[in-house]
Amino acid sequence: MKITNYLVKDNRGILVAIQQRRDSEDGRKVVLWQNAQGDYGLSTPLKELPLYGSEHIVCVAQDIPIIITEGPKACDALLKLGIPSLGTVTGAALIPETKVLEVLSHRSIILWPDNDTIGREHMNRLGILAQEHMTDIWIVQWHTLLKGADAFDLVLDLKCNVRQIRRWINHHILHWQPFPMAEKKSPLGRKTQMDISIVDVVSKFLTLRKNGNTTWVAICPWHLETTASLTFFAENDSYYCFGCRCSGYVLDFLNRYNNWTDVQSLGYLKENFNCNASS
Repeated sequence: MKITNYLVKDNRGILVAIQQRRDSEDGRKVVLWQNAQGDYGLSTPLKELPLYGSEHIVCVAQDIPIIITEGPKACDALLKLGIPSLGTVTGAALIPETKVLEVLSHRSIILWPDNDTIGREHMNRLGILAQEHMTDIWIVQWHTLLKGADAFDLVLDLKCNVRQIRRWINHHILHWQPFPMAEKKSPLGRKTQMDISIVDVVSKFLTLRKNGNTTWVAICPWHLETTASLTFFAENDSYYCFGCRCSGYVLDFLNRYNNWTDVQSLGYLKENFNCNASS
């Protein structure tokens, strides 16, 4: 197993947290968090953590575009080539808060999503949040190349040097325009999701361990692992697995875990949590 520690620092260079990534030989990964003292767990919500690489921004001229990747690993691959980059650390299920993006105010950015649906939606939400504060926003278009890949994979698989990667970016970026997010066909509307805590529901099925103020983790039931990578976010009652990348909300979890339909899951919630939503 390969263990990599990514130091998450603010724009003053002060260590805020450590993201520990564990990559197994079979391709699975687990992400753990440590605070600045090296203790496992976080006291700061993921959405409030700085973008990975924020300490380097002061050295980048204001007119040079900054690439934003999903995760430190992809960001590191570009930084090692000398390409100004930052990485989100929230996972694809969340995006940073507005104040985290202040280090990029009045700059141009290039959003580089992972080449999958959840990665594109992650960057789309980030673009919507950032558009009022940025000079210009571009986005990398993968087309059909390397499905599921990220910037790290491109650098590794194509053995790109800095000149080649810059040329590739120039040929694959477009001005970013927000696209409509796919509507979740769920009888649980926003109000109902707020009324029902995903932690309360999931704890009936899985053993949860608190991992910060608003997050809990559990061993994922949908792939083999020994270290918990299935993460539940109390802030928006969602879940995301850093191993198999499954994600969703309360109803999605019940459907998948129990092989239920929406009607069956909703019936369970009505009976056990006094949920009054209807399909």
